[in-house]
Formats: sequence, structure tokens, C-alpha cells
Amino acid sequence: MGDLSAVARDPRFLELVRAADADPLETPAPLDPSEDPLNPFGRFEASLEKAQRAR
Repeated sequence: MGDLSAVARDPRFLELVRAADADPLETPAPLDPSEDPLNPFGRFEASLEKAQRAR
């Protein structure tokens, strides 16, 4: 784990992280207003319950 902490302390690594944060390769998906942000898997609960009943 010592190697990882040495990398994280290197100013070049921080520069790389800042550059990646400023220009991400992917844009985040838009939030679905019907989705509970504290339970993002809520939409799967009905399917899971149905599958469990079928067993």
C-alpha cells in the first residue's frame, strides 16, 4: 500500500486527477425525477419481488 500513497502524494498525480475531472470522457446520466436518489435500485424492487414469488 506504500506505493499507492506515494503516487497519491505526487503533484503530477493530482494534476492528472484535476485534468480528468475538468474534461471527463463520459457525461453523467441525467437524474430520473421519479427515482429516489437515496434508493437508486428502487425501480428493480417490483421485478425482484415478482421473481421471488415465482420461485
